[in-house]
Amino acid sequence: MRAKRVIIVVVIAAAGLLVAVTLFQPAYTGPGVRGNLIALEVAKARWLHDHKSGDEWLTKKDVQPYLAAGMPHSVHGEIYIVNKVGAPVYAYDPKTEKLASLDSNGLEVVKDYLEQAK
Repeated sequence: MRAKRVIIVVVIAAAGLLVAVTLFQPAYTGPGVRGNLIALEVAKARWLHDHKSGDEWLTKKDVQPYLAAGMPHSVHGEIYIVNKVGAPVYAYDPKTEKLASLDSNGLEVVKDYLEQAK
């Protein structure tokens, strides 16, 4: 009888712990900074395809209609700089004062995606 009570208490405690761990996990933040940069690069390329102009400075407002999931949210407090057509999109981290952009592999991902989308 005592053993059954102990098992029941252990099972209830384990279930409570599982619920607590699930509730306090951080929310899923999406694809991360690299994924956000890729999404913005693809949106820029789509904008360029529709507007046939290559000398403009784009804003987030310009590329927003080309983002299927809407404007990417900041992952770590970074600020996205869409930049001029032909220049990379940057993620600026004000805490570290560093810029991040896609490397050549990331740009290949964008090119491959655009080729498949044709």
